Amino acid sequence: MNPIMQHQALFNQFVDFILQKNVLSVGEIQKSEPMINVDQEVRSLEISYENDSSVSVKLPGKQSVPYDCRHLGFRDSRAKAWRYFIDILSNDGGSFNFGPAYEYPEGDRLKRIKVKHYDAQWKLCDEASKRLLSFFEKEFGWVFPKGYKLYEKVTTGSEGDRKFKFKVVSPYFSNINKEAEADFSELDEIALISEINGLNNEFSINPECGGEAPSRLVLAIKTGQKKYGWSDNHMRAMVTG
Repeated sequence: MNPIMQHQALFNQFVDFILQKNVLSVGEIQKSEPMINVDQEVRSLEISYENDSSVSVKLPGKQSVPYDCRHLGFRDSRAKAWRYFIDILSNDGGSFNFGPAYEYPEGDRLKRIKVKHYDAQWKLCDEASKRLLSFFEKEFGWVFPKGYKLYEKVTTGSEGDRKFKFKVVSPYFSNINKEAEADFSELDEIALISEINGLNNEFSINPECGGEAPSRLVLAIKTGQKKYGWSDNHMRAMVTG
């Protein structure tokens, strides 16, 4: 084989090698995507109302991060889709309902009429969902399957009730947590341990009491861990006696 033909053959082999690597790389990416359970990631996410123009987003094991409406992809705090989303977050329980989709004049189900309010509510929810999905993709690198819905029907609620798949933290408890965390941060170590013992006793006596005790107990322990470097064994000893 003359030098020119040999050089061309080597070049062709090199091109084939590069193309094969590219194909493998794409294949590896395609195979790795389904390994991430994006629905589970969404369901472990916590979003809470901050104010009329921002919300807090919290990933498991991470500190909550406040995001402005513009960062989330909305035009501004007056955008209808944003107002719709904020109303849901500030609603106790975080559920929502589009209302009936059809009206049936004279009870005749064959002559149904589409309810405009239903369409309007659905469009606002759909727009808010699309903007949030886009934010999750850009911020967390999540890849959603085609047609993925960010909300679902509430099986135990009233007919037509829906909710977002992520956890909506009630503004009431969110404010309590902020105030409690600030209070605990001002305590010295002995006072904080005393507070934890009191909350632990209250919760131990009546574990089904609900209310603020469990939430405050967790916050107090986390404050001690952050401020005084308590070990896991130390914290476990405090709550188990």
